Amino acid sequence: MQKNDVSNDKNKLVAVNTANGTIVVDSNKSIGISAEKSTVDNSGTITMKKAESAGIYGKSGSKVTNNLKIEMKEKSNQQEFILKIVMQKMQQMEQLL
Repeated sequence: MQKNDVSNDKNKLVAVNTANGTIVVDSNKSIGISAEKSTVDNSGTITMKKAESAGIYGKSGSKVTNNLKIEMKEKSNQQEFILKIVMQKMQQMEQLL
């Protein structure tokens, strides 16, 4: 795991899952791509097999882009995943104000 220094811009550390890339996570309470003050671009597939997991989780002003597919195998937890993305977007908007 790479962590961006707090003094850096979010473009200093970039995580990319390419179009042919596949990330499969088979653990409870897991994250496919975790970003802190970073830029994430998912153009591949992220599959989360267990409960209480998130395909992409960004914080501290990260820029998160999902261009293709995030699968949540345990559908009951999909609402939690969406909530995490919405919360991150709200934090990004607050920083712009």
